[in-house]
Amino acid sequence: MIYCRTIAAHLAVLVLAGGIYCIQGPDFVQFPEDHLADAGDSILNTWILAWNSHAWFDPQLRVWDAPIFYPAKNTLAFSENLFGNLWLTLPFQYGTGNPILAFNVLVFVSFVLGMYGTFLLVRRLSGSFPAGVISGLLFSFNPLRWSEVCHVQLLPFFWAPIALLFCHQFLETRRTRWFFCSGLVLVAQTYTSIYLGIILFMTLLVFSAAYVFGEMSRAERWIGFKNYRFWCGIVACSILCMSALVPLEIPYLQSVHDWNFARSESENASFSCELLSFVVPNASFKTYQSWQELFQGHIRGFYGLGLAPWALAAAGWILMRRVRGYYSEEQTRVFRRFTWTALVMGIFMLGPYLIVFDYKTDIPLPYLLVYYVVPGAKAMRVPARYVFPLLLCLSIMGGFAVAYFVDWLRRRPGLACRSLSRSERAIAWRMVACLVGVQLFGLDYSVTENPGIQLPARGDFPPVYSYLARSNSGQPVLELPAHWQQQFRFLYFQTEHWRPLVGGETGSYPPAILEMTKRLHGPPTEESLRFLSLTPAQTVVVHLDQYDAATADAWSNADLRPEGFQSMGQIGAVLVWERQAPPAACSQSLRVQRLALDHSRGFLRDAWKIDLVVTAAESLLPWKFLERSMSQVELVITDGAGKVHRFTREVEMPPYLLAGESAALKIGKFRGIPKTIKHIHIQGPFILEYDEDLVAADG
Repeated sequence: MIYCRTIAAHLAVLVLAGGIYCIQGPDFVQFPEDHLADAGDSILNTWILAWNSHAWFDPQLRVWDAPIFYPAKNTLAFSENLFGNLWLTLPFQYGTGNPILAFNVLVFVSFVLGMYGTFLLVRRLSGSFPAGVISGLLFSFNPLRWSEVCHVQLLPFFWAPIALLFCHQFLETRRTRWFFCSGLVLVAQTYTSIYLGIILFMTLLVFSAAYVFGEMSRAERWIGFKNYRFWCGIVACSILCMSALVPLEIPYLQSVHDWNFARSESENASFSCELLSFVVPNASFKTYQSWQELFQGHIRGFYGLGLAPWALAAAGWILMRRVRGYYSEEQTRVFRRFTWTALVMGIFMLGPYLIVFDYKTDIPLPYLLVYYVVPGAKAMRVPARYVFPLLLCLSIMGGFAVAYFVDWLRRRPGLACRSLSRSERAIAWRMVACLVGVQLFGLDYSVTENPGIQLPARGDFPPVYSYLARSNSGQPVLELPAHWQQQFRFLYFQTEHWRPLVGGETGSYPPAILEMTKRLHGPPTEESLRFLSLTPAQTVVVHLDQYDAATADAWSNADLRPEGFQSMGQIGAVLVWERQAPPAACSQSLRVQRLALDHSRGFLRDAWKIDLVVTAAESLLPWKFLERSMSQVELVITDGAGKVHRFTREVEMPPYLLAGESAALKIGKFRGIPKTIKHIHIQGPFILEYDEDLVAADG
């Protein structure tokens, strides 16, 4: 009987979470079969989930070679892979063939399990069922999380409370099995989202550090340090967990090597927040819209969490200090750990440099250490997303306050009608407390309505995609316009034919895509048609209805036959051209046209900045470099004293050059060279040898 009641209680939490999702959610959640939150990243993540389900079980496909940015390889590693969500989405992908429904199921389950996971953690720590429920509500259904529905990779943070629970058990018992369980959950979180995996790793690290430096004496640390058996178990578990991540690490490291994908300090600073950001909720909070308008354009980022999480966390902190004897020693210690963790997560949100009124100062912050030390941190663009562990910690801290209030109501029914029995008065007060709580929650957590966007079902796709599915299987397609806004929809329609796209859209871009967007923007010109023949596209699809009337008319009258294409006619509002002749021959190397030197005096050493202007080695041929962007350049510099300096640098090569065009190659700065240079020799795998005798001083 007790076992059945326990199961029923847990099911009740899950059902309650599902009900809140349907009631609180914006308009688009009512149409899970054909509505998405937006026309951008929602479509991209829907496409990633659809590609995973398509490629994982096809032995002829490599899942990492997603069919975008042809002929680039390893393109799934340009963004999140979402492998860890397949256990939720695969049944719906195969059962219904509807990728939008699979995406929305992942959103729904992320909210439900986010509440349930937090409930399990807080119930274990506080011993209170209502406290677990309220904490789960505070965390999972905060409107800030609704604002990230389009970034579905940020929603499945339901592994975090489970990892923290195992980590707490490990710190309290020092048993290696709990460390291993925490590591396995961290691996599961990383497969779900690399972004969230890095964030959870830092959360666990700070949570553990708060225990080691806040609760252990020096003697205990020294004794623990000398426990070799204990540390052997920790090392063994760490190696096992890290080995499980190797299949993820290799493709991403290869992408960094081939394309130099990394977020700069300045980019991190652009997506950080400032202290005032914590009191201004974003547009998802319907209640605080006038407050948002007051600060619009004056501060960087709106990352306020509403009143409820902060108020309950503050109440928990006050009760821990003022109410003696109510909380156990373990609860006091774990509350202190979560307090420190919340503080550090808030500091991480501020990014690498302090920002004041949307102005980046030169004052460094602790996040710089994360950026340069933690593996994978340079791939993160938005430090402000440490708001999710901050929200989780505040919700857990608030759970301790809720546990006290619930117990107080149970023990002191108050001033209810004296004609009622003690138990009846207790029930009456609980009902009143619940109604007040629901009202306050409804005001604070009211979500701004969002109708989302509606996309056609598979059978209602434009007819051109049936043509692509039937013809030239496996051959690359270029869809125009090349603008990124249209590319999102092209990804969705690609789920019907899965032919590789020369274009595409994802978290990081090859230089060729930016070049193509620039050259093919607007109406066709002689230069843009020449460029079109240089692309690897077998089929060119021109969506006339996506252009203004004048540009559409220009594309209708454009003749691609001189560039090696044959018209297949018009299918609906779409022109289709098929390549008949193979792409023109291209130069295999670049030739240095000109060398640019700039000398600057530094505080300790002088520096030389070297740039090259290059063109195709064969003057009548074009150049393209599409399968990667980085290549090595070797420089041998002889200074005025006859000393030889050798350097090897990775440089970004130009993706396209039409015949006769040139481009700048930024080699970088070189230190330790005197202010006089006598000779420079340059060569590389794709650069012809170049020698220049000169006497250069001070630029």
